[in-house]
Amino acid sequence: MFEKASREYPFTEEKDVDWQALYDKYMPRIQAADNSEDFYNALREFSYEIPDGHIKLSPLNPDVFYELAGGGFGLVLIELSDDRIVISYILPGSVAEKAGIEVGAEIISWDSQPVEQSIDQVTPYFGPFSTEHALRVEQVNYVSRVSPGTRIKISYKNPEDSQVKEVTLKSEVEYDSLLETIPELNRDELSLPIEGFVLDDSSLGYIRITTFSEDYNMMARLWEHYIQGLIDQEVPGLIIDLRSNEGGSASMISNFLGYFFEKEIPIWRMFYYSDISGEFEEVDRPAKIIPAPLLYAGEIAVLVSPNCFSACEGFAYALQENDRAIVVGHYPSAGAEADVSRGQYELPDDIKMQYPTGRPVDSSGEVIIEGKGVIPDFIVPVTEESALGGEDALLIRAIEALLDKIK
Repeated sequence: MFEKASREYPFTEEKDVDWQALYDKYMPRIQAADNSEDFYNALREFSYEIPDGHIKLSPLNPDVFYELAGGGFGLVLIELSDDRIVISYILPGSVAEKAGIEVGAEIISWDSQPVEQSIDQVTPYFGPFSTEHALRVEQVNYVSRVSPGTRIKISYKNPEDSQVKEVTLKSEVEYDSLLETIPELNRDELSLPIEGFVLDDSSLGYIRITTFSEDYNMMARLWEHYIQGLIDQEVPGLIIDLRSNEGGSASMISNFLGYFFEKEIPIWRMFYYSDISGEFEEVDRPAKIIPAPLLYAGEIAVLVSPNCFSACEGFAYALQENDRAIVVGHYPSAGAEADVSRGQYELPDDIKMQYPTGRPVDSSGEVIIEGKGVIPDFIVPVTEESALGGEDALLIRAIEALLDKIK
């Protein structure tokens, strides 16, 4: 596996990967592993050496996860744009609630050091990450995940208090606070992957797409239903919410994009390693947007976040790059764009490992999205009010921007 993956990996130069050094560091550990946990941990740490969100190790090892992150305190942290760390959620009956910590409390120190330093030292369990901003969000989520029974001394200030308080918390086995940070686990079980409506106050359309990997026939019919409605009702602008979309089918996004363009447009080319030439070569024809039977010609805004991943980013990129939409976000998208269909490996202990093999480039040969993400045209600060659920700052900014363009 190592020889093939290292040869076919498409971003070795961009990410400055020293494959021989990684082999020398991890192969002795992998060969010496005499139990499932040691083998899994060696592979996991090896995968983390390359900052690429498409590198995946599965399935989750429950024993390793329990030991590293099975303990929590019943709280969720968020980093504001002014660099403060505040609590956005507290699990009822949790260790944190019993200690008197409140939603909105500012964390000053964590584990007896400035909270920023503690966050910097965190390795989130589910990684690696293609960008620093995606990594940082997950480091904040995982700073409160520890081994069960761990004692952590923290200092904090509740919203209405002027004094900083100190408390020592002992973690307990709980996963609910972690699940609060994973968008796809917080949706209604009966919700559809595409849902839309007209916003009453602005008369703009709003469509949320949570995946591009569901049943194609269902997705296509839903998409056309909403596009037809926008056209019939003469809705002047559309907000497409991709903030919790982990990607899926490249062909699906190409087909969906066709509803916004009048002519055929190439969007990217994909290169793969050739054993014959020893170089990365273009395979097949460039990905294109083909005009669909319906055309929505109104103004468009796209909402993104680090949870907009892979094909989701391709969708946002194509709209932005072709001047068809503005992009709004607190941060860029995840910055993980590649093809992985040829990079699937089966290992001992029923472990599977995934590596990218396809290198997406634009017409000039430059790598797109990977390591950067789709950069918002409007970067909206993360404020205390938006972090605590007082307002949807991205939706508000998108509405303002679209109304300005329409006027």
